[in-house]
Amino acid sequence: MKSAFKALFGSLSPWGKFWTVLGLATLAAAATMSFEFGSGVSRAHALFLACLSFVTAFAPEAAYEQWKASRRGIAVGIALLCAPGYREAQEAAK
Repeated sequence: MKSAFKALFGSLSPWGKFWTVLGLATLAAAATMSFEFGSGVSRAHALFLACLSFVTAFAPEAAYEQWKASRRGIAVGIALLCAPGYREAQEAAK
């Protein structure tokens, strides 16, 4: 796991590393809150919502990487899956 993080984030500047650590801490907090919310319904809901936090955090980057690798179909598919959540977040912010 450590080598995966180093491959992903090893070339960042100190400022980039700061924002990465802050973002990962925020993501962990969001996943924890989602887990707590879901646990009011069932253990399965809690695990699903916590995992969903991580999936939605990294899906746009996955779509971008697939696009760069000329895997246009999968990139568009991932991007389309992200779009409803983005729209809902924009509406909630109003």
